[in-house]
Amino acid sequence: MPSPAEIVRLLAERTVFAAAPRGTGRYHYLRKSGWAGHSDRTASGRVLSASTRFFEREDWIAADGSGRLLVTQDGTPVRPSGYFPPGGLMGDFLRGRDLPSVSAELRRRISPAGVVKAFSTVWLTQVVTPELQRLLLLWLADQPGLVLEDAEVPTSRPSVSEPASPVADSPAPASVAAVPTTSAMAADTYLKKSVGQVWGTRDPGTGEPRITAWLTKITVDPACDRPGTRKPGMHTLVLDFTVQMPAAGGDPSDIYAFGNDVLNETRFSTRGEDGFTNQAEYNSPCKWRVKELPFQFAPSSKYTGQLVVETPNPHGTLLLTAANGFLNGSLGWEWDY
Repeated sequence: MPSPAEIVRLLAERTVFAAAPRGTGRYHYLRKSGWAGHSDRTASGRVLSASTRFFEREDWIAADGSGRLLVTQDGTPVRPSGYFPPGGLMGDFLRGRDLPSVSAELRRRISPAGVVKAFSTVWLTQVVTPELQRLLLLWLADQPGLVLEDAEVPTSRPSVSEPASPVADSPAPASVAAVPTTSAMAADTYLKKSVGQVWGTRDPGTGEPRITAWLTKITVDPACDRPGTRKPGMHTLVLDFTVQMPAAGGDPSDIYAFGNDVLNETRFSTRGEDGFTNQAEYNSPCKWRVKELPFQFAPSSKYTGQLVVETPNPHGTLLLTAANGFLNGSLGWEWDY
């Protein structure tokens, strides 16, 4: 049986059969799809109905981080769709032409614990040509501690050849993006914070503070932008945030991913006085005229903006669950409201 590194190198050599991107242009064009969970609950937390909603996401990203993001559910654009100025989207494209230059660029971006994340981030945030696919896989094969589970040893030629990486102005094959599901969390697994108190993430290598943020205000049930649009049995929370990103340098993947992995409406839930935890809903029909935060952040930048969620709990505890948890064992942060 070949070693994990040998299997990855075999995959790298198979990229010669992949089709080249269909065209060139100013923007990198990406398309993804997936499913998001949705539930209707009573004020006491009893589930009335539950379903999954299919979504599609398209990105047009220029080298300066400007561009357009379109996320749709049932054909309707939803947050965080919009047009973004320079730095609003991740435009730090990997352009290495040989293995030494690709390796040097990836070493600049990652910490020792972030090898797989750096690899997948490149693949999901830019067009990856067959040659760049090969270099990325060769780089991954050289990383220590590589483990493959249930791997199928690749043959000399794939049975099906699909276009590998579409570019601007060309159709794209869809890929499935995982969406977190609702789960019950123990109350003592969150870091307790007060409104206005600083919170944030730490560098996994040094333990020093890295991204700092403040939840400066929680407004419960503001007037709806269109009267009578608040869902029966639901309460609207408008959350005001300030976010400070660190200076450029080191691994920037946590900065670019902060809007997806941490500060994202899908990461919020509430715990009522009855002790039940309810997944918060987003895309509020009541309140949409707010100062939106960007979906992707940039180094050396400070942001202020608002997120809106809906919950059956008029008061209780707001929970923010990060995508991957934290080194100290906590799952995220919580605030009373």
